[in-house]
Amino acid sequence: MKNPLILILSIFFSGCSIKVPYFEDLDPKYVCGNYPSPYCQPNSSTRWSKIKSGVDYNGNPNHYLGRSYIKYFQTSKCVDREITESDIIISGLQTVKASLKDNEKTKFSNKLSADIIALIKMNGAPVPPGINAGVNAEVAQKIDNTDNSTVELEYKRIDLTKDFIDKYLENCLAKTPKNMSVATGISIITVSGQWSSNKLSESMANIEASASYSILADEAKAEYKQAKDRILNGKFEPVSLVFAVAYRLGKL
Repeated sequence: MKNPLILILSIFFSGCSIKVPYFEDLDPKYVCGNYPSPYCQPNSSTRWSKIKSGVDYNGNPNHYLGRSYIKYFQTSKCVDREITESDIIISGLQTVKASLKDNEKTKFSNKLSADIIALIKMNGAPVPPGINAGVNAEVAQKIDNTDNSTVELEYKRIDLTKDFIDKYLENCLAKTPKNMSVATGISIITVSGQWSSNKLSESMANIEASASYSILADEAKAEYKQAKDRILNGKFEPVSLVFAVAYRLGKL
């Protein structure tokens, strides 16, 4: 029979872990050092909650902060002006490593592949069906071949500044129902740009050696290579997720 003390301790410590979609639970001390919270929540409010399944973060704080919500996937704007860089504080920047869950590798691979395809299309390159399938296969293989499926992640918190909260939050809360909340901060985990750029570069090299690529017309190959150069010279950050939100309760 398992030692009851060990069982209690394992339950306690598992409850204090950071749960992020696709990955094994992260140790808070490893992610955010001595920050006094088991979940590394943003600190613009004493109220906060986990977002168990994660929300995609697209890099625009206006889509996440100063918004009313019941479930965080469904938000509506309640601040009348756009949030700018001077209105937010980014803190807790940290690079960590995490292992993919065995049963989530396929989902993660599919999401990473979709982001790569979207990036190629956004840069104007042709993506025929053969190339599309090639990206999916290459990314899946790269993930399987990564050391025990360990991925580099980047952690950060984004909060509205005190000045912004003082000027705009009260009006926002006044028109937000009591059964809803207003987001003032978020915690984000992002797949490292360097890790993903390396995987993308390796995948593209193998794609260009494939039969699907060889049958492309010269003009299409030239467009594809130009797009690839633009992609690899930029910062590629797929799979960016919000996993915690700080909030204030509505008053309406």
